[in-house]
Amino acid sequence: MHRRRPAEWAALGALFLAGCGQGELEDGEVLAQVEGRAITVGEYRQQAARVPAGFQGQLDPQRYLQALIDEELLVQEAKRRGLEQAAEVERAFQQEARVLALRELYHRQQIEAPPPPAEEELQAYFAKSPYSRRVRFSLLMVKTPEQIPPLLAKLKAGADFDSLSMRHSQDQRILDRKADMGYHRWGETMPSHAALTERAFSMKPGELVGPLKVADGYFLIRLTDAHPVSLEQEREVIVQQVMQEKLSQRLTQYYTSLGEQYSLKFDEAGFAALAADWSARAPAEGPAMAMGAMGHAGHQMPRPAPAPPPASGPPLDPQQVVVSYQGGQLTAQQCRPLLQPDAPRHPEALRNYLFNQLCRQMLAPLEIGRLELLKTPALQEGLEKSRRRVLVRQLQAQMAAQVSQPNANAVRIYFEESKDRYTLPALVEVRRMNVAGAQEGQQVLQRLQAGQDTLALVKQFISLNYGHQALEGDSKVARALREGAVASFQGPFYSDTGFFVLQILGRHLAQTPPFETVQDRVKADLAQEQGNLLFQEFLKELRNRSASQIQINQENLQRLAHSPKEGPA
Repeated sequence: MHRRRPAEWAALGALFLAGCGQGELEDGEVLAQVEGRAITVGEYRQQAARVPAGFQGQLDPQRYLQALIDEELLVQEAKRRGLEQAAEVERAFQQEARVLALRELYHRQQIEAPPPPAEEELQAYFAKSPYSRRVRFSLLMVKTPEQIPPLLAKLKAGADFDSLSMRHSQDQRILDRKADMGYHRWGETMPSHAALTERAFSMKPGELVGPLKVADGYFLIRLTDAHPVSLEQEREVIVQQVMQEKLSQRLTQYYTSLGEQYSLKFDEAGFAALAADWSARAPAEGPAMAMGAMGHAGHQMPRPAPAPPPASGPPLDPQQVVVSYQGGQLTAQQCRPLLQPDAPRHPEALRNYLFNQLCRQMLAPLEIGRLELLKTPALQEGLEKSRRRVLVRQLQAQMAAQVSQPNANAVRIYFEESKDRYTLPALVEVRRMNVAGAQEGQQVLQRLQAGQDTLALVKQFISLNYGHQALEGDSKVARALREGAVASFQGPFYSDTGFFVLQILGRHLAQTPPFETVQDRVKADLAQEQGNLLFQEFLKELRNRSASQIQINQENLQRLAHSPKEGPA
């Protein structure tokens, strides 16, 4: 096919439009041909609709069409290389197909994101959640359980917890903090030690709990203090939690009805054997936790779960039936892959977990098949787009595999040339306390400066870090962060969330870390950049190679650019 230049297309626009009016473009009209495949106005509009509304006016149709042409070139190249038959491509596509089909099933069942909750609902939810308080606790850690009983005896006899911890703890972090781990808000801890912090939220000041088994030892924990946190400090998280809780409830209701529809039932003997085997093979780290009435989203105040019964009896028979449903049954061997490492160990919690897994991975696909959702035009179109995305990703991965790992000298040079990228920003460490208004803020500052009730007031502060963005500008807060003396109290200030006062704790200037501490990251960044450059060169070559097979309808493109709905602002 002869390739016409843009000027020729402009001259022959009337012929190309052949019978089309000069009004608004129809979705079926062609913008470009790429090796025989048409890119239509409708396809362009569908893709452009994914651009955030605030950027729609900045959309350049010429460049956006070029992106669609590039995608088509890459898809066709992937097919020429036989990637469509690659096992990894088929696995990725099947995964995306499952996601699309589930999304359509949930949409038909009206299981979609609920509207933002009302203020009263937020307040009530927040008051019952662990986000509404912060806790302070001390820790003592030893390596073996045999060391715990004598320590508990000493504590019972009146020994000071922190002093005992400093003599016996085998964790340097505890020793560095003199056993006092400070204040924590919900979620502010390393995942490996989350059980300790979560346990603290169910304790009362002065209470001692332990031993608690965590990854690196056995802990005793003593809660020393607890203080309320304002809703404004956690508003964004709580809004998401409430919406997730509602969505989870709708999903649970649907799974219940789905289980009834397909007559899903547990064989009690088979399930009991599976639960005992699961508990024996994969003991949980940390104290067992159960959630209250608010569900499994990780925000209800935890309470100790009843210990699962000890495993006993003969080994699990892989062929023992665990669950039956309309059309078949599943054995222990078939159920075990559904139990992820985070599956609960307590039998009732495990039953609920397995029920949800069975509904999502077995019954939902059966329902998708019964309703023939994969045959609907909308889903077929979505699947085709998904297949194209998977092919392009696989081609990019194939290109990236051709990039050799950069040598040490190249990595160091890249670091020297890109130091700004790795510079740690300046920050100011502060304590912040919310107050009801400017008058209360002034009173708090006066009491602090006079040394009145200082300890009680400071306990109401929370620790924060302000980054370089907060230090810029000429606002009162920015000036206080830049100029306020260390240890001084500043304010009161006003923000969208209300009035607050600050105490400046310390400042850290922007600094570039030593190369040795970031060299792995630098190496990965350089390899990625080299891969991107190689891919761009490959795409440029692909465009040149296929130039004669790319035809752009310039007249339709110009009409699109000047359309009131779609042209740039």
